[in-house]
Amino acid sequence: MRRFAIVPLLVLLPLTSCTGQQTAQSLSQCMVGDWQNPLLGGCLCPTEPECQSSDCQAITFESFTANGTYFSGTVTWSNQAKTMSTEGAASTGTYSVTDGGTVILVSNSNAKVQQMMTCSGSALTVNGANFVRANGPLSRSLDGALATGLMWKGYPIAQ
Repeated sequence: MRRFAIVPLLVLLPLTSCTGQQTAQSLSQCMVGDWQNPLLGGCLCPTEPECQSSDCQAITFESFTANGTYFSGTVTWSNQAKTMSTEGAASTGTYSVTDGGTVILVSNSNAKVQQMMTCSGSALTVNGANFVRANGPLSRSLDGALATGLMWKGYPIAQ
């Protein structure tokens, strides 16, 4: 006698407002937050405190605030050391979203760059490069560290 398992299927439904109208999150709403390149690199050392730990990793990040500010850079990260440090200074400036997924970044030095972006809520593609939402500790740590400046060493990782 054969037995069959009934496997429930998850159905992804579009967001619906109280009036029954389908709502879609715009690119400018979706991209707000902290993003990381999911491909971790080897530690960029030897000067950062995290380099002394065997779990040191390099993480490339992009952060976008709701008020139109962006940050971009690379950090070294160690769960063992419970710290992170920037590799050089993070970049910052303002951004604006235009029709068709074009995002215009204007750095603090007034350099202007256009990037094509798409966002699905958990994935951000920037000119073909894939980013994922930063996990809670990385996002909280980046938010705290970036509030103190664009360059730091041995910043405590938020839990």
